[in-house]
Amino acid sequence: MKKSVVSLLVFGALLLGSAQPAFAAENIFQRLNNSIRSQTERLYLRLVPGDKAGEAVYRQSMIAAQNLETANMNMELGVDILDGQRSLAKATMTVVGPFEMTNKTSLADSKQDLSIAAEVSVEGTSFRGAADMKMTSETIYFKVNEVPALPGMDLSTLKGKWLKTKNTTLDGAKKTPPTAEDEQKLKDAYEKLLKASQIGKAKKETKNNKAVYVIESTIPKAALAMYIDEVLAVSAAQLESGFEPNMQATMKENIERGLSYISEVKAISWFDRATFLPVRVEIPLVVTLPRQETKMAGVPSSTQLANFQNADTVNINVLIDLSNFNEPINFVEPTDAQDAQEFFSEMMGTSMMNQGGTSGAQGSGTTELPTLTPAQQRQLQQYQQYQGSGAPSADDSMMQY
Repeated sequence: MKKSVVSLLVFGALLLGSAQPAFAAENIFQRLNNSIRSQTERLYLRLVPGDKAGEAVYRQSMIAAQNLETANMNMELGVDILDGQRSLAKATMTVVGPFEMTNKTSLADSKQDLSIAAEVSVEGTSFRGAADMKMTSETIYFKVNEVPALPGMDLSTLKGKWLKTKNTTLDGAKKTPPTAEDEQKLKDAYEKLLKASQIGKAKKETKNNKAVYVIESTIPKAALAMYIDEVLAVSAAQLESGFEPNMQATMKENIERGLSYISEVKAISWFDRATFLPVRVEIPLVVTLPRQETKMAGVPSSTQLANFQNADTVNINVLIDLSNFNEPINFVEPTDAQDAQEFFSEMMGTSMMNQGGTSGAQGSGTTELPTLTPAQQRQLQQYQQYQGSGAPSADDSMMQY
């Protein structure tokens, strides 16, 4: 299953790359040449009839992204885990809301005000959840609106409360902006990826009452891996301490391994014909899982988890719509948010007091464990089934940690 996660990370890196602005690190002659080229391309795209070169639209979109400050996002993610033609589980997630770019060179350093909903279906049983999330460069706020019904767990105390935690995304980042050299490296990496990809014709169409260019592209996995590696190298330079030893090499290895399970990387993109800004991106991925990657030791054949050992394919479809470019956002941070760590510590303590009961006299100073409720006994029995017959020993328990 972890390979599908890697595939999503690959998609994310690709999407961020397509959103990189055109950097102004050139000398005056390069700027003049690029300006003339840009104006010529715009005239070609707007005046010459018929389908256009997709590469020209991509370049104009990269230039237009320089002026992007706010937008509204509607993302739909669908995942289907298969055993041959049989669906073992399906999951969907939607993320809707505006974001504001506070640093145009980093999507991570932005304000976001999002509503998130997710549903997982396994053999006719569905679990649903929904939450609101607000994020700044310093803090992440979240409020759970709907909690899934899980056996033996009461999560109702989570609902309706704003919680907060520190945003560690930019921990260690330099306070100074990227250097001109770093900006040029990112631009060059994007240009190389564009040239290596198979970019189809930009077809004029009307979608959702908008005049758009529709472009189908295929990105070679080797070129994508090289592009991600170059972006990682620049990202490491933007950290005070850099990546940990061998971290970049490990990330590169994991990305290349994840890409090896994908048949190909395709994208269908829509660009507004007036502004050249991207209004839709769709990326379908087919991840092939070798059988040995899905085998889980100690899983009884009678459990639902055993079925996932036969999973051989994961179909993933990512659809992102962007709209309301550069419109004002009313972003308000919750003033009544409680620290998430404190809240969960209190919740766990209350849960143990309510469910556990005590054994022996109160205040006797003994360290006996609380009496298990029927629900807890069932959970222990299920755990013992995974571990084999009998309860695990103290040494076995320690080994798990």
